[in-house]
Amino acid sequence: TRKPNVVVVLIDTLRADHLSAYGYDRPTSPNLDAVAAEGALFENAWSQAPWTRPSVASLMTGLFPSSHNTTTVWKSIPESLPMVSTMMKSRGYHTAAFSANMQVSPVFGFGRGFDSFWTVEPMNFRRHLSLGRTFIAIRKMMNVGRLAAEFARFGKKETSQAGEEDKVAHNVLMGTDAASVTDEVEAWMDKMEADVPYFLYVHYVDPHDPYEPPVDELNHKNYDIKALHDVIEIPIQPEPYPAFQAPKPSAEAVQGLLDLYDAEILFTDKQMGRLIAGLESRGLLTKDDYLVITSDHGEEFYDHGQWHHGNSLFQELVHVPLIFRGPGIAARRVEMPAQLTDVFPTLASLLGAPLPEGVVQGIDVSNVLHGGVDNPNRTVFAERPDPDWFLYAARQRDGKLIWQRGKAAEVWLEYQLKEDPAEQTNLAEEAGASPESTIDRPAPGAWP
Repeated sequence: TRKPNVVVVLIDTLRADHLSAYGYDRPTSPNLDAVAAEGALFENAWSQAPWTRPSVASLMTGLFPSSHNTTTVWKSIPESLPMVSTMMKSRGYHTAAFSANMQVSPVFGFGRGFDSFWTVEPMNFRRHLSLGRTFIAIRKMMNVGRLAAEFARFGKKETSQAGEEDKVAHNVLMGTDAASVTDEVEAWMDKMEADVPYFLYVHYVDPHDPYEPPVDELNHKNYDIKALHDVIEIPIQPEPYPAFQAPKPSAEAVQGLLDLYDAEILFTDKQMGRLIAGLESRGLLTKDDYLVITSDHGEEFYDHGQWHHGNSLFQELVHVPLIFRGPGIAARRVEMPAQLTDVFPTLASLLGAPLPEGVVQGIDVSNVLHGGVDNPNRTVFAERPDPDWFLYAARQRDGKLIWQRGKAAEVWLEYQLKEDPAEQTNLAEEAGASPESTIDRPAPGAWP
């Protein structure tokens, strides 16, 4: 008779094409695969941004980055915006969040609506942010790809739950590897009563660089992890592809990094499986409750001459998993393009919560979840608003456009994903529409 519980699990930096459920040829995700077999898997889901803070803000608010404006390291989610968490809280849910990524923390507005929020908030990171534009100068003294790891070495693990002391951690993830996060959530589970409805957000970060799985059950190789990471060369504020390409690494180095990345995914998947099993064994996750699994963005492994994430809108960065499981949700694979902005309005619909018109830019896909006809012609969008380069992408069926506008240049990229899933043949070398175009090209300023 209670309201259905809602669990959202987000695995940071997770490419959909490295998951078994999405056709990958390595067994990286047995637990995610099991959830997908029982629910609806969106084959063509997009994140709204290629880095964490704006992407998760889009998931939480249902808005595109240029609308919620959480687009730089100095910006937080505006307090005026409704969020999934505030909706849940207003409907009488107990709300809890566990985030292993410092980008998703109360410091940046993600704590609104949550009764408790466990996260990691390095003091040095907040201090550097308080310096404003001076942060750019600090970045120039450090390798951008190692920036978060450098901050992390000086951090503390903190919790807003009363009665627990701060714990100093010494490993690369500061005690926020997937096993530690699941431990924290299980401690929360033990305090919950089965008849109290809850909304739980769990954010794992392990697949994020540096790739150093605490347990590697996938490769069984004695990799020199530091040597592999040393091949990654990222300048300060690189221009997007094709203006900049990093020095070409050896195929062996790329494969080694991919092996470590895959091992991180498998380790996280096993801990997520432990999380789900813990909830189910305590009666906190039943057939009458909802489970959503997704990611904030993917990762580049020199697919287009660059590394890590944040600097392009190719499929390796914007194509993410999106899976819904719950009462009445048909077990199916959905062709219709979906995006993270759809999560908020869909959960609201599943729970019978009204949304004021115009509040969100995503759509309610609950009809599709319940077996309704999907719309393969739907257009989805991603963007990276930036002072130096604006990047926008649109997908309609298999046609994809990327528009890159810099201070002194404009670049159009166009791909047919069915024939060219790796996006290697640009059909739009010039600003004019190519004869092969199968997607309408918006005029500048007409993007959402």
